[in-house]
Amino acid sequence: MWSGSKNQFIQRLNQEYSFDSEVGCRYHAPPMSRRLPEFVDPVKLCDTRQTLAGAVPLASMERLGQSLVQGIDQEAEVLLEFGSDEAGIRYVRGSVQAKLELVCQRCMGKMSWSVESQVALGIVRGARDLQFLPDHYEPLEMGDEPLSLTALVEDELILGLPIVAMHEPEICGAKNVIDSLNEQVDKELSKEKPESPFAVLKQLKSKQ
Repeated sequence: MWSGSKNQFIQRLNQEYSFDSEVGCRYHAPPMSRRLPEFVDPVKLCDTRQTLAGAVPLASMERLGQSLVQGIDQEAEVLLEFGSDEAGIRYVRGSVQAKLELVCQRCMGKMSWSVESQVALGIVRGARDLQFLPDHYEPLEMGDEPLSLTALVEDELILGLPIVAMHEPEICGAKNVIDSLNEQVDKELSKEKPESPFAVLKQLKSKQ
């Protein structure tokens, strides 16, 4: 049971979860040391124009985890602003950043990959809202359930992944193997190279 005043309770909540109202408080360099809550109510955050900043662990992201090096604690840095624009559309704007440790699909070694995704989402609750959503927003469909920040951040990071994770050839751990295979292929191709017709004609003339 909380024994302090209501204002003290709100202040403690803000400190714990990095919530700040837009009035009188704007982040210039958001602190990224605090873990963000798993679920939030984006409509309430928009109506009170809140800013959310902190870290989201990647360990629980199963889809993204298939591309990550296992056994390494990794986090994404998140800055999200909730509000309403001039047209009354509730939005979520901000950024998601992470330095991911991926598995190179050529040498199977560790590969660093930086992702910086800009977020611009418009909250929609049905087909009508979606119809009037401006093009500069991606739709964020909401029902009665709260928003999973983990799922939102995971989606943004997946969009920032390379199609195939591979080192540059000159720094890849498989470079020596690749060079050796290429040499073998070149040798085999040179053995199978058909004889030039001019060379055949020259041989025929020499026999006459």
